[in-house]
Amino acid sequence: IDQFVSLDGMECVVGCRSDEMVSSDGQRCVARCPVGEFGSGGKCVVRCVPPDFIDKVGETCTSACLSGEIINIEGTQCVGSCKNGEFINSDGDKCINACPEYQFVGSDGASCRVSCPPGEKSEGRSCVTICSAGEVLDSTGVFCLSSCPDGEYLSSNGKACLVDCKSDGLVNLSGDQCVKNCSEGQFVDVSLTRCVSNCGEDYINVQQTRCVENCQDNEHVTKGSKTCK
Repeated sequence: IDQFVSLDGMECVVGCRSDEMVSSDGQRCVARCPVGEFGSGGKCVVRCVPPDFIDKVGETCTSACLSGEIINIEGTQCVGSCKNGEFINSDGDKCINACPEYQFVGSDGASCRVSCPPGEKSEGRSCVTICSAGEVLDSTGVFCLSSCPDGEYLSSNGKACLVDCKSDGLVNLSGDQCVKNCSEGQFVDVSLTRCVSNCGEDYINVQQTRCVENCQDNEHVTKGSKTCK
């Protein structure tokens, strides 16, 4: 059984206390590892074994950086930010020398992007902020257009083109823009995807806001009416 010199140096102990570490030479208990060594599994080590890296404060080995931290370019330690001239990779977890050829440099000039995010467009291999007044971002999030192409919809905030309105509400009555709610006097259709001016052969719900195939069991319609009451 391994024994170690106690922290006070007065006796041999079978194991160090939970708030102590075994020295890197494996001989004694220490309150903390000396500068240049790191705590790992209750022991002091001279380097962290991959895939672990040194934590941001430089005291222990860790398998993952904390939120808001990234791995340095050497892949050895968690840091708060990359150095000047370095870039955060597209996964947002490591510093790299340059963005891959198939990626863009973010508008911050210090991050890599697989594609430019909403509100930015590409110019060469860089993302630049937002489209000019009167322009909208295309549905791939890369280019600015004067208007959305046929078959696509202007987003509810009027800033981007979308292939559908599933994530941005409903298709408006004219069928060219997403809206959060239908205008007064319009109804949400039975499929709950678009605004319509009337419900056709379907019924109008009690609130008179959407079309339904049938009224609820406790509701009724008067003769000649299509509105549930």
